[in-house]
Amino acid sequence: RMSGHADWSCSVFMVGEPKSGTSSLSLRFNGESFDSTTFFTDHFQKTLKIGTKIVRVHLQDSIPVERYALRPFQCRMSMLRSHVIIIVFDLTNPISFEKASLWLDEALNLDRSDDANIVLLGNKCDLLLDRKVSREEAETFASKKNVQYFETSAKNLSLSTNIETLIKIQIAMIMKERPELLCRIKKEKNDKEEVTRGSGPCVMS
Repeated sequence: RMSGHADWSCSVFMVGEPKSGTSSLSLRFNGESFDSTTFFTDHFQKTLKIGTKIVRVHLQDSIPVERYALRPFQCRMSMLRSHVIIIVFDLTNPISFEKASLWLDEALNLDRSDDANIVLLGNKCDLLLDRKVSREEAETFASKKNVQYFETSAKNLSLSTNIETLIKIQIAMIMKERPELLCRIKKEKNDKEEVTRGSGPCVMS
């Protein structure tokens, strides 16, 4: 975890069905150990070095709003406020994959979907014997939807692209291709920060 002044601010939203593993992935991003138990939290913030720039990343996990009837509306609003949208599904659960397609359609149908990097993420790739969704099936589906596809494991980081690396890849793409979407942060003499909003969403805190 880095500290100090950040040059950019970027928001990431991760959504998936219950037990798809979004909470464990969020914990991993936050530098904590894998936890297979249910863990309710809302936002994580972490400062990452990407190239020569320091980026303050705000990650929101959708899990806390599962128990509310307004979850779809709340998730839609979170998607609208995000530079990166990660749709997570459980590779051992075909129903989770089917539900992910609904969340993916939700993200792609947003008014500003072109302003966000949308990623389909298959989780629990370490459970080889329990796997029900093949890489080929998931990649074919993602290709038809014109989104990127990755696989990961919150439990075994050596088997896949870990969540921090995935987020770094997405932010680097935005910085290279559409930097105007991000929020620029300038530190003033009194240590206060002046945030210049980009054309995309902007997280102020």
